[in-house]
Order: sequence, then C-alpha cells, then structure tokens
Amino acid sequence: DLHAEYRQWRRWKSAEELSFLQVACRSTDRAVEAVRQTIEAGRPEYELRNVVRGAYQDLGVEPVIDFVLSTPMTEPTRCVPAQFASDRRLRRGDIVVMEISASCFGYVGQALKTFTVDAEPTPLYSELHDTALRVYDTLRAAMRPSTTIEHVLGLADELIDRSEFTIWDDLVHGYGGGGYLPPVIRTPATGGADVPGDLQLIEGETVVLQPNIVTTDGLAGVQIGGLMRIGGDGTQELQGHGTDIATCGTARRERPKGL
Repeated sequence: DLHAEYRQWRRWKSAEELSFLQVACRSTDRAVEAVRQTIEAGRPEYELRNVVRGAYQDLGVEPVIDFVLSTPMTEPTRCVPAQFASDRRLRRGDIVVMEISASCFGYVGQALKTFTVDAEPTPLYSELHDTALRVYDTLRAAMRPSTTIEHVLGLADELIDRSEFTIWDDLVHGYGGGGYLPPVIRTPATGGADVPGDLQLIEGETVVLQPNIVTTDGLAGVQIGGLMRIGGDGTQELQGHGTDIATCGTARRERPKGL
C-alpha cells in the first residue's frame, strides 16, 4: 500500500507544476476582483457564482469551488461559506465571504476573501478580521522548511485558542495538486493535526493558509488567505488578492481618493 507515501510525495511541486498553479491562482485572483466590482445591494447570492466562473473562462481553467455566505453584520447567522448559494439578495450592511478554487489541468489555486456591502466593517467584524490577519502574518512568517507541525500548533494555540474566538474549518492544509494533502492543521482545541507533531514542512510544497476566525456561537466569521509555496527563505504567496476586507458598492465608490 503506497497510498501514504504517495501523498507525501505529492506535497512537493516541480517548476512545471508551479507553472500550472500560477495560472490557477491568477484565475482565482481574477474572480476575487470580479466579485469585488460586482457586489451591490439587491444582487442575489447565486449570481456571485456566475461572476466567479465568468472571470476566468478565457484562461481555460475549470471551476472547483465557489462557496459563498452573506449575512447582516448587525445580526449575523452564518460564519462560513455554504457549498450551495441561496437566492438571498445582498443588503446594505452585509458581510460576504467567498472561498474560490479553480483548476488548471488538475493544479488548483484557492482564494479566501471577505467583503462588505455598502458599509464599513462593524466592530465585531473588524476584531474578527484583525485576529485573522494576526494569525495569517504570524504563521506565514513562521512557515519555512524544517518548521515542525508542533510549532505551528503552538502558534495556533496562542493566537486562536487563547482568544475569544475559534475556527470552523482547517487552518492550514496541503493543496495545489494531488488532492487535499497533508499536513492538515487546525488548532490544539479543535482537533490538532492529521500528522505527527515532529513532521517538518518541506521546501517546494504548496499549502493553503486560511484563517477562518469565527465566534464561538458560530454566528459570525471571516476568512482570508490563499495558496502559498514553502520556499528556502520563507513563504511565497501565489495569490495576489490581498488579506484586507474589501468594501464594495456605494461605500467603495464614495470613498475619497487616496484612502
């Protein structure tokens, strides 16, 4: 049975494989920008999936994931994107979170992005995003060849488990080609990892870093992140869509230039 060994081999990506991944990542970045330009009050959730797929059709890639959530920031009821979009219409003051993946000949990019509709983030969502950004920046700086899973779990414990928030989905997972690959890492309080703590990250592997910070009641949450490569001197982001909360609609159009 070579299954376990094969999955470990698939962690590493060659230069040729990276060239396919770059197309896939460019596709998901395009999709994020198209969504940012499209979001407005009155538009149904399911239309955002059409926007995502239309953004990268000319690149010859295939859709993999276009999950979406929308909910009022003042009375949220959902913390993570759903696999099936609803006919709910976006409203001023909503938060929108999307998880987007596209495949180029089996090599998959992934973007996770949070948007607001005609409003700035509320204090709760600002705090959720600040926590997600802190996790993203800290883990990105820490993840390099020879970094152990135990070390990543320790940072997750410090930044998430000891905060007032938690996570719903995986925090880090191998990805890009060959399936959903190891290491799959959550936090110590939410399941730990699927590999031994002394397993080390390797140069050339690709992972998704996706802080999905949610309230403990599961009613509110944000997601940021995307695919990155573990390089010899640190991580290389393969996605370019950014980790900010994108303010969309009238609030974006009315924002003074330079801000």
